[in-house]
This record gives sequence, C-alpha cells and structure tokens, in this order.
Amino acid sequence: MTWNYRVVKTIRDGELIYGIHENYQSDAGEGWTENPIRVYEAAEDNEDPIASLRSQLQWMMLALDKPVIDGTEETETPTGD
Repeated sequence: MTWNYRVVKTIRDGELIYGIHENYQSDAGEGWTENPIRVYEAAEDNEDPIASLRSQLQWMMLALDKPVIDGTEETETPTGD
C-alpha cells in the first residue's frame, strides 16, 4: 500500500469543498480519509513541534502538484475517519 496527501473535491451539505486528505492506494483500489487532515499532529516528546509541522506542510505542498481526486461522484465510503 502506498500513501500520500492529495487534494480531494467533495460536496458536503450542498457546498463544493476542496481539502487536503490522506490518500491510500493498494491493489484493491484507492481511498482517502473522509475528513480533511489536521495540519498539526502532536510531536514526539523529543521532536520540535515547529519542525514536525514544517515537515507535514511540505508533504501537503506536494499534493498541489498532483491531479485533484473527484470525490463528488464517489459511491463508496472513503477510508479513514
């Protein structure tokens, strides 16, 4: 299974939303988290929280160079939370 961040276009409560989601690809297909990810994740005890945030944001920036996933026509429930 591979993992990355991707921009996903969805419709929620009648509103078109673009969000950065965790995206998973496997032999069984592709899925993504239902809700956009939180930008800040608690850092390890010995990890600088700003460095952790910077690293996560850098991974998210890579999502902007990939095609947008169209979740507006998805019939199955996305994976994750």
